[in-house]
Amino acid sequence: MTNLPITHLTLYKHGVGFFERRASLSGEEVELSFRVEEMNDILKSLTAIDWGGGQVLGLEYATPQTREERLAGCSIRLGDGRSLRDLLVGLRGRRYQVKVEDERERRDGVTPAAQRAAAGSADVVSPMPGTVVAVLVEEGQPVITGQGLAIVEAMKMENEIRAPVNGIVERAAVVPGQGVAQHDVLVRVGPG
Repeated sequence: MTNLPITHLTLYKHGVGFFERRASLSGEEVELSFRVEEMNDILKSLTAIDWGGGQVLGLEYATPQTREERLAGCSIRLGDGRSLRDLLVGLRGRRYQVKVEDERERRDGVTPAAQRAAAGSADVVSPMPGTVVAVLVEEGQPVITGQGLAIVEAMKMENEIRAPVNGIVERAAVVPGQGVAQHDVLVRVGPG
């Protein structure tokens, strides 16, 4: 393992310092030593560059904290018994982005809806069990990608189900008040 010497140091009057370490390396690892109380600031500002055209693949550091102590510092607390509920409560009022993958999409790399759309029509299905609150389209109506088709309530949350493709509504398969299972067809969108 190679140690990098400090080659440049700039201290600013407000107490912040800039340290540059450089050296020619022959190994695959570099070790830098910092005091434990400095790690938070170091991790916020550390930049690692391989000037020789290589690639920095990762940074690793030991922590004196246990997993529980690290998690205690997080702003969202998850309990052992109700972790999904605790997560949803912890996210309340925050802005977040969620990507949900269908296991067939992950396995095959192509969504079933995209396969049907390529064949000429797309069955829009309920992503979860719930109750249909509203059907926002009628048969024969043109729709565009992203347009709301139906609203399904699940776990006291309303979820707007959107069109995956441009087209014409061929069939509305549900009515308001109807219970649906996961993957039940809500609307079929055909070419148009």
